[in-house]
Amino acid sequence: MTEMNWDNFPEHLRPSKPPENKPHTFVLTEEEFREGNEGGLGYCVACGEEREDYTDPDAERCKCESCGQHQVYGLDNLLIMGHIDITE
Repeated sequence: MTEMNWDNFPEHLRPSKPPENKPHTFVLTEEEFREGNEGGLGYCVACGEEREDYTDPDAERCKCESCGQHQVYGLDNLLIMGHIDITE
């Protein structure tokens, strides 16, 4: 089986490359998580920056203003993906 050459496909149809480094994990209290979900908080798993624009809790692969990668996720998805640790 030959490997697919994605160079001829538009960028938005190419599979995303995994981040070079280990994806970021974010530590939030339960209250911060709830408030962040209501306020549209999202984080980039590539660079760790908080997204400044409103981010839906179920958002995925939004563009990061800091690093330019499409690795911003809403809090619900980050929790499901194991990128959020809830502390007391």
